[in-house]
Formats: sequence, structure tokens, C-alpha cells
Amino acid sequence: MEFIKTPKVENVRLIEQNTRNSVEGTLYLTASHLIFIDTASKHETWLVHTHIQYIDKPSIVQGGSALKLRCKTFQVLIFLISQERDCHDLYSSLLKLSKPETLEDLYAFSYNPRAENLKQQEGWDLFSLNNDFLQMGLPTRYWKISRINNEFGLCDTYPKLVCVPSLATPALMMGSAAFRSKRRLPVMSYLHKNDAVIVRCSQPMAGLNSRSIEDEAYVDLIR
Repeated sequence: MEFIKTPKVENVRLIEQNTRNSVEGTLYLTASHLIFIDTASKHETWLVHTHIQYIDKPSIVQGGSALKLRCKTFQVLIFLISQERDCHDLYSSLLKLSKPETLEDLYAFSYNPRAENLKQQEGWDLFSLNNDFLQMGLPTRYWKISRINNEFGLCDTYPKLVCVPSLATPALMMGSAAFRSKRRLPVMSYLHKNDAVIVRCSQPMAGLNSRSIEDEAYVDLIR
């Protein structure tokens, strides 16, 4: 990208904020990450540009110029760079990369993998929800994979395949969906090996006296 002036800087010291311990390595600046590789241990520290909250470039200190990064993850990284020019180039580049002015400046919009020449429509086939369910061990005696939403007639914001209680009937699912905001009835998102589940849904329809026999029966199947 045009913002990257110096993609690689050697003999950089990474200083730990709390202990003040330091390691020497090489700093790489890519279109998406800032990467530090420890020369001795080969340990890699990766930092996404957009995770940087604040960049400080203190005055020149003993041993070179310092670059201090405060991250949105509360991580603090201090780099000691021997050459002032390299430090200034990194500082200028990170200011641009960490604070994109428009959505199109994000790396996702400029990434173009050379190894794959996929048409835009083919991207829909890169992920298989059915395979994702199979990896979790579905279906089970308690849960089944339903195609009731195959034409998005049940809920237009849910996928074609939904995982529901094995005893849930189409009438029960339709009744529960009708009682939920945007028809988002409870469906299973994650199954743990101990049979604990994460179920997602929207809130019931408003009204103190609003009840749905189908929705209550459906929720009882989850319990």
C-alpha cells in the first residue's frame, strides 16, 4: 500500500511496559499487520493496525528513537529503533493505517489473493453450514438439522439450515416464529461436548399479556 514507507526495520528492541524487559528483533510493516519477530526465540508478535488506539513518538532517547503504541486491547508496546528516519517512517505509516479515513481504506477492500481466482459469486460456497453442524456432532437425539427455512419463509435473517429440538414440529416452529420479533425463533448456535448449548433468538412480541402456546411448548423442548 502507498502508506508503507519502510516495510522492514532490523535491530529493533521491544520493551515490555511493566517489567521493562526487552528483546531484540526485526519489525515488519504489512498492509494489515505490524509484526515483530524476536531474533533469539523466533517468537512472533502480531498487531492488527486497526487495534492501535494511540501512537506516541517521544523525543529521542538513549539508544535510538522510541515508538509507543497503546492498543484497544489494553496492550502497550514500546519499540526502540536505532535510526530516527526509520522511526519517523513507521510513525507516519501507522498513523494512516490505524485510522482509515473511509471504509474502502480498510485492508479487506484491497486484498486480492493471487493463489485463487474466484468469482464473487463463488464466495458463497467457501463456507458450509452443514459441515459446521457435522463438526459439532449434529444431529443428536436432542437436536436435528431442519430445512424448514430453505426458502427463507420462516425467517429471512436466518440461514437455510437451522438446528432445532428434535421433537419440534413445523407447526410448533412456525408458531414460535410468529411470536418472536422479526420471526427469530430460538435456534441452536453451538453444541458443547457435554451437551450444553448456546441458543439464539429475538425477544417475544411486546405486551404484558402476550403469550404463545406454541412458543412456550417450543422453549420447553430446549429445556
